[in-house]
Amino acid sequence: MIKDKDLVIREIKSSDIVELWRQAFRDNLEWMKWNGPYFEDPVYDEEQFIYEIAPKYYLNKENKYLIEIDSKIIGVLSYHFEDRELKKWLEFGVLIFDEPYWGQGIGQRTCRLWMNYIFEKYEDIQRIGFTTWSGNERMIKLGQKLGMIE
Repeated sequence: MIKDKDLVIREIKSSDIVELWRQAFRDNLEWMKWNGPYFEDPVYDEEQFIYEIAPKYYLNKENKYLIEIDSKIIGVLSYHFEDRELKKWLEFGVLIFDEPYWGQGIGQRTCRLWMNYIFEKYEDIQRIGFTTWSGNERMIKLGQKLGMIE
């Protein structure tokens, strides 16, 4: 668990799955417009998410974590290695589902904590980055604030 005041980054538990589905797919889909809309990500129904998607992609995964503010799930973080077994080139992703949490610096706080965690976990990392698309100006600004090079 990674904690900074009201912000918590932690592993995803089976007891989180229903609320994670609600935040991601039931209550609000605005985030999907900004998460590379060309990916055409599917909207999962509750049963499909709980029984198929979550066990395969979210539960017991060392590279996927929840983001909470005041004990409320607001998003997820992930990472993967572009160079696979070499583990020198890592890309991470951040999703904050609810618009009320956008533009408040939460993404920046979260990403700084996440990057520190990754650098501590993988001491031999030579490159860390994230990918976004040109239409997501907020993510581009976030990258600039984090000191990333475009």
